[in-house]
Amino acid sequence: YEWLEQVFLQQLYMETPEDGSQQAYCTKSHPCRLGEGNVNSDLECSGPLVAGRRNCPSRLGSRRDCCAPCTGPLCPEQILQTKEINLTANTSVEDLSANCADTLPPWMSLFARWKSEEMMGDEDPVNVSFCPERVGTTRPRGLMVGRFNRALMGRISLKRRKLSTPDSPVYSNAYGKVIPSYIDAWSYRPSNEDTSPFGSFQYQMGGGFNRAGGFVELLNFDEPKKVTLRKISALKREGWFDLKQGSIVVELLLWNGNV
Repeated sequence: YEWLEQVFLQQLYMETPEDGSQQAYCTKSHPCRLGEGNVNSDLECSGPLVAGRRNCPSRLGSRRDCCAPCTGPLCPEQILQTKEINLTANTSVEDLSANCADTLPPWMSLFARWKSEEMMGDEDPVNVSFCPERVGTTRPRGLMVGRFNRALMGRISLKRRKLSTPDSPVYSNAYGKVIPSYIDAWSYRPSNEDTSPFGSFQYQMGGGFNRAGGFVELLNFDEPKKVTLRKISALKREGWFDLKQGSIVVELLLWNGNV
């Protein structure tokens, strides 16, 4: 458990900066949204957002620069293509609360992917207001290993040892003794493995590492580090790392676009 928590996951997420990191969080390839930072140029902000000047929230530091709405006559116009007409949005924002007052813009129903016809308002939709709070990232930030390898998912496979039951009722509540046996992570050995269910886990015959059977847990690396750490902690609470632990194999599915 300590190796997974303190070594493996720490190294795996080492290249992914935390939200609020002063360095490398906002980049040209992973631009930030409104109020995120620190940024060094407009190119590190999504869409028409621009780099502000010492405008970050206090949790990031008062001297840090975060992405902000564009103001003034030089802000670019944004064209939104719909199934009926093209909408033109001026991205200059003088009053953020006014531009983002509507929970749902009346022109949303013009998009081909919008199914409801009831949300269309009576307003002229040719020119629409622009809300920078709705600007998303242009590219999701993935978990990278060695700069070029995208970690897609992980799998942990567990095999458990059998424990002998004490003969005397006096020791009925004591831990059983580990039966000397060879636990092979590469193959299925029914005489040596404890395949009985425990916690919320069932033994997966033909599943796990090398299809050798075992108890299996999948890791989704699209989730942040803190979520993955909570999942590992939950495995500990359910008994994955007790005296019955025979073998544990951790696998990564990586994608490298250069290969």
